[in-house]
Amino acid sequence: MAWLWCLWSLSLAAEPRTDEAWLSRHDATAGRGSPRPTCPPREEKAKPRPEPSARDWPLWEIDLAAGTGPAEVLAVARAPARVVELPLGGKADDVARVKSALSRPGARVGIWGDSHSARGPFVNALRAVVQGALGTGGLGFVPAVRPGQYVDSPGVTACGVGDWSRRAPVGKAAELTQGLGPRLDLVEARDPNAYGWVFASEPVSRMVLLFERHAAGGALSVSVDDVPPVAVTTAGEGPGAVAFDVTEGKHLLRYAPRGDGAVRLSGVLLERAGTGAVVDNLAVSGAVFASWQRAAPASIGAWAQWLRHDLAVLEYGTNEVGAYRFDRAAYRVELAASLAAFRAALPGTPCVVVGPPDRAWAREGERFAIFQGTGWVIEEQAALGPEYGCATWSFQAAMGGAGSAVAWRRATPAWLGADYMHLEKAGSAVVAGAFARALGLPTDGSSAGAR
Repeated sequence: MAWLWCLWSLSLAAEPRTDEAWLSRHDATAGRGSPRPTCPPREEKAKPRPEPSARDWPLWEIDLAAGTGPAEVLAVARAPARVVELPLGGKADDVARVKSALSRPGARVGIWGDSHSARGPFVNALRAVVQGALGTGGLGFVPAVRPGQYVDSPGVTACGVGDWSRRAPVGKAAELTQGLGPRLDLVEARDPNAYGWVFASEPVSRMVLLFERHAAGGALSVSVDDVPPVAVTTAGEGPGAVAFDVTEGKHLLRYAPRGDGAVRLSGVLLERAGTGAVVDNLAVSGAVFASWQRAAPASIGAWAQWLRHDLAVLEYGTNEVGAYRFDRAAYRVELAASLAAFRAALPGTPCVVVGPPDRAWAREGERFAIFQGTGWVIEEQAALGPEYGCATWSFQAAMGGAGSAVAWRRATPAWLGADYMHLEKAGSAVVAGAFARALGLPTDGSSAGAR
């Protein structure tokens, strides 16, 4: 039996009450007693990427068959896939703070970044290592509705049905800078026919729905398993949360607007009792580091006072490298502003800035274009990260350097996807192990190809 408790003196719009009409409407896909609810399929079309040219991007052109191209890049591309044991960079005091952050019982790690983290395999592999060393505190943060068909989240299914719109810190609209939640985005709905749910198929003992209050906020119906739904108001200002403590096991959390105003959801926390570690995946596909500049520090800081991450991992760079006519000098200015915005929001949190994986484009035959900008981004991160108290680490360097995208794709099984950019599960496992060891965590040392 679940029971309701409130954070920050959260007030309820009404006493808990049964709403059988609401229950029956949403039982169609996420019914009570369902062993594993399913989410209706959602069609998503991949955005075509323009074939890179030297006019628009700085590139190395290599041909494995002809043996042409920069000798060092060609050698890395031809070599077997490997993972390099790479220590954290930065100032000794900052590195020590990072490693100390993971020595506490119940350590909580927040990972912000782009699709390399948002898709799941890397964070899933890192979570397994962290919790293997420090104990399991649950699955942590998950989006309130399914974030996309490419996201791999074992142990949890999230779904949003109906008219849910996404708000994120993009563009210049001032309204998007406030109340974005810990993930720097949120989803909004007002139609009572819209609904969402999260099903935890791994054991949890607490489920917390996070939302943003606003002046015209409506009421939410929220229910766990067979418990009658309660009405929760989202009117007001600042972060809000409603939590259910449950007997440890599999559980289904459901929620829907009641139709009297827009509700804005930040996500759901899935946790277990005890002092095990939690790894929150707060990454968003398509994100850039500048997202921190577009989100209000006070809003992020309000969430930080409760989530209290012991360590922040900031994994960005690929989308900046992919920007049309990437400009290194402009990136340096943007990165400094982004790091300053992060520090304004989370002034005392130990942090690691993680540079992007190597990136290539497959041309005809054995010809490939390697993005030079990846290395430039990593060099700027290594230079500027320590100025803001962050340690640094590089996916590309851990992969073996420029050209490694080709080698990782040619591995069996493939360590990199067919886009020569995103990590596959096998590659995620070996690179997560290397990163965990850089953080000072023990692993079983079984990473294939490690040196």
